[in-house]
Amino acid sequence: MAIAMTAQYSGLPDFFILEASEESPRRDLLARHARSIAGPATRIFLANTAFEAGGPWAGVNTLFASIFPEIESERPDLVEKHIVELVYVLPRLRQRYTVKHRNLTDLAPIEERSRFFAADRAYRVLQGLIDLIQKWKSVKDADIPWVIVCDGYDKASMMSRFFFKELARRLGQRLHITLVLGVAPEMSPKIQAFFPTHLTSVALKLTAPAEPREPMDPAEAEQRALSLEAAIAGDRIEIQLNLPELLRLWNVAGRKDKLLEYRHFGLETYNTLGLYEDAQYYGRGLLDLAVEVTPSDERMIWSIIVKIMMCHMGLGNAEAGIEFAEGPALKNMPASRHL
Repeated sequence: MAIAMTAQYSGLPDFFILEASEESPRRDLLARHARSIAGPATRIFLANTAFEAGGPWAGVNTLFASIFPEIESERPDLVEKHIVELVYVLPRLRQRYTVKHRNLTDLAPIEERSRFFAADRAYRVLQGLIDLIQKWKSVKDADIPWVIVCDGYDKASMMSRFFFKELARRLGQRLHITLVLGVAPEMSPKIQAFFPTHLTSVALKLTAPAEPREPMDPAEAEQRALSLEAAIAGDRIEIQLNLPELLRLWNVAGRKDKLLEYRHFGLETYNTLGLYEDAQYYGRGLLDLAVEVTPSDERMIWSIIVKIMMCHMGLGNAEAGIEFAEGPALKNMPASRHL
């Protein structure tokens, strides 16, 4: 019934918020709603923006994976101009394109990196991606509406949430882009408060029976994780792309050592890239996990301490940094390194 209600609107709002339980077939409901508001020429994009599903750029990477082949074919000049931003969301492009004008943070080996990007770099990347869409869509199909479905928007990373908010603010009305945001029940007020007040929105509650989900067997999860690791063969770009799935499988398998390994990879990778809020997601509770799993590995423990401190410093969170340094860091600091 909620979907049928959309017929009463003479014009589309800037974004819809559709509340439904994760146990329901929410993605199907969102897709149905998108089709119900779409005209004959409308392009519909379906994305899962939940952090656990796709990492810091979840949903943004899905959108650009869909449109990049067209941009590459039609506007190679834009690809060259925005390759720095594109490799953030589509890391495999590093295998085909040379990123020019790299600085010391980009060029230094991982073990030698001692400086990090300013926190605002990630937001400049984000705005650059929106600039790319503007330059391409305004020439190619400025009058063709887009409907972008963002399932799990309430569980998205800071980068993903901010990207789609800024996309709606900057280009929504100008280039006919409408968002459909799938969230958990009772989350609409929080999501509406996140968007600029001048943007129009409609919140709907969708109901559907829960779908039974068969839990994965830990042994099967471990085998699938091992197979994925074998296919990746230690390639850091592939690890980055498959990190959410690796973490999911090793979590089901109950392998704390593997969770430590890959969460540390996430903390290290996104800290260095300047995505400090999202790096903190991987670092949450990681120090305790390291002390539990590998208490004698001083290098790992120090690496976690330093990178969590760098997150606080990058974000300007002095009080949180001091609290961490004087609490968990001091408590778990390897004895041989105490001053």
